[in-house]
Amino acid sequence: MKRFFLKVFALCLPFILLLAFPLLVQLKSGELLSAQDVIKQQISKQRQVLYGPAYSNQNDYYKLTMASRLKPEILALGDSKVLGFRAGFFKQPGQFYNANSVIYAPNEFKDFVSALPQKPKLLIINIDPVEYDPGLPTSTSDITKQFTVGSVWDNDTNIFFNSFLSVYTDYFKNKFSLRQLFQNQGVKKIGLTALINGQGIRNDGSYYFGSDSADPTHAGNISRVAHIVDFVQHNGGSPSGNNFSEAGVLQLEDFFNYCQKNNIYVIGYISPQPHAVVEAYKNNPVYAYMFLTDSKIRPLFEKFHFGFFNYFDLASLSAPDSESYDGYHITEKATLRILIKMAQQDPVLQQQVDLKFLQKTLAEAKGQNDVLADPAAN
Repeated sequence: MKRFFLKVFALCLPFILLLAFPLLVQLKSGELLSAQDVIKQQISKQRQVLYGPAYSNQNDYYKLTMASRLKPEILALGDSKVLGFRAGFFKQPGQFYNANSVIYAPNEFKDFVSALPQKPKLLIINIDPVEYDPGLPTSTSDITKQFTVGSVWDNDTNIFFNSFLSVYTDYFKNKFSLRQLFQNQGVKKIGLTALINGQGIRNDGSYYFGSDSADPTHAGNISRVAHIVDFVQHNGGSPSGNNFSEAGVLQLEDFFNYCQKNNIYVIGYISPQPHAVVEAYKNNPVYAYMFLTDSKIRPLFEKFHFGFFNYFDLASLSAPDSESYDGYHITEKATLRILIKMAQQDPVLQQQVDLKFLQKTLAEAKGQNDVLADPAAN
């Protein structure tokens, strides 16, 4: 019998050794933590927690659960282009949360807000022209179900067995080292992306792209913008041309009706794009529908007496293209410009911020991605 168990052990040993290394990496980095575990640490607010997983995507479940637990009066809601709004931008930071990267179709706004047990009083949303391309397939997401049932990734076993081979691939590509796994942390970091790259989601839901202090010329940003310009110039987008998604407009109107009935004030803005990218869009007819966004969406905001602003061209914010991180997402500094401009014109938003403080913060900002210079920027 002893010989039998030794043979079984010898047979299993290669598999045990195969799994041991990725298990060590994922345990040490926090990759195996469930969304619920991350939420508990961030809500405690004893310290800043930067959450940047590399091998799982629990974002919808995580963001909706956080917003439900925190019950913020002010909620930033949209796709990944709203990720720069910070709790520290508002007079009452504890009343703000950023639920970015959860809305990728107009109908999903209502899905998300209706799932919240307590509704916010003020919503800041982005209108992304790409999401009003009639050529896009209809969204079939069910955020409410995702919130009720939980995420398929909210399980350490699922996370591990879906990604253990990727750990080896990334290690042999020198994307991380064992030394980095055991380095001291000034800020609590969960997930390899946070641990290795210093990027991730802060306690307030905003996303930190990492320090840019080592690149004062922002050459990396400019290079990434140039890449997007080249793509737009040489690749066709949707064949929609001058067509605009009327279904999307109706879905947004349905959402505004819902907000009005629930006493939610909405402020919206068209997501900025670098000036060079906007010019490239103008010269490619397949993107013509993007320039209809203002004329199609503004009347809806006016109908419900909500605030609406057009910042499609980043230059309208007096911001250079280097304040776009990658040609699609703007930096935290550019987001602060948006908030200041909107607050100067919208009396509801103006009550929630200290304009002098925001203007001073903008003027004194030393970096693009960490204008508040909080611990997550170190």
